[in-house]
Amino acid sequence: MGRLRHSWPWLLPIALVVFLGAAGWTSYRAIESTMRERLASELQTILDADVTALRIWLEKQKAVAEDHAEDPRVQGLVLKLLEASRGAEDPRAALLASPALAELRRMLEHDLDLYGYGGFGVLDRNGRFLANQEEARVGLVARVGEGLLGRALAGETMVTRPIRLDFEGAPDETVVGLLAAAPLRDESGQIVAIVGFRINVDGEFTRILSVARMGETGGTYAFDRQGLLVSASRFETQLREIGLLPRDPAVKSFMNIEVRDPGGSLVEGYVPGLPLKARPLTRMAADAVTGRSGVDVDGYRDYRGVRV
Repeated sequence: MGRLRHSWPWLLPIALVVFLGAAGWTSYRAIESTMRERLASELQTILDADVTALRIWLEKQKAVAEDHAEDPRVQGLVLKLLEASRGAEDPRAALLASPALAELRRMLEHDLDLYGYGGFGVLDRNGRFLANQEEARVGLVARVGEGLLGRALAGETMVTRPIRLDFEGAPDETVVGLLAAAPLRDESGQIVAIVGFRINVDGEFTRILSVARMGETGGTYAFDRQGLLVSASRFETQLREIGLLPRDPAVKSFMNIEVRDPGGSLVEGYVPGLPLKARPLTRMAADAVTGRSGVDVDGYRDYRGVRV
């Protein structure tokens, strides 16, 4: 009993330290939980703001394409071009010789500047360019993919994801962009052509994803079902330095970067053990392409291998 009495002065501070430690740990965990919840909420708010802004912008692009396709002046000129090309021995020559082409190009080129588009095209039902901002493409057949031709000819007004546009007769030429397209009808209501505008990927489309941003390093980007980046990365210079992009500044990040986990930080010199196509999608991309939404505040490696 006496020994316990003598030990008590030493036990009290130890007990106090244990108590304070437990209280501090509990407080720390509570603060950490609150911070994680706040971070998750901020991330979700930013994403919601960017998605809402993007949806509003996409509707605007569809409205512009539709307004042009329903403009009586545009319809009249396109019908003249269809008439000029039908049955012509050389449809390209017939289109280039038509006064309607020059008039239509003047009208639509004005709107390229007005809306900041990268180009325009009017295609017939076979995908042949009746008009284009580039004279060399008039009369060529476009390979547009995405079922664009069929969807527009079925009456749908749309904005595609960023796609590659190839031209028969000019196999080395490829244009990348989003396409806003709408069907054009004749006097009887039949769909006879498609009016489309090309939207530059690194223009408004990418900027609209920056409506909201967290801190200096936060960012929002878009990718397709295969994990291919379809908006411009804010890390293009770094991507060239670490070898994910060629040094050629003409090669952009969109449509050339796959959102895959290299297994370690390429920025810090990590050398991946797997070729690009064999690497898994990042945790975020893997969830998204399977239709799962969520928030990760623990962090994961991005397509540079950097923890985010």
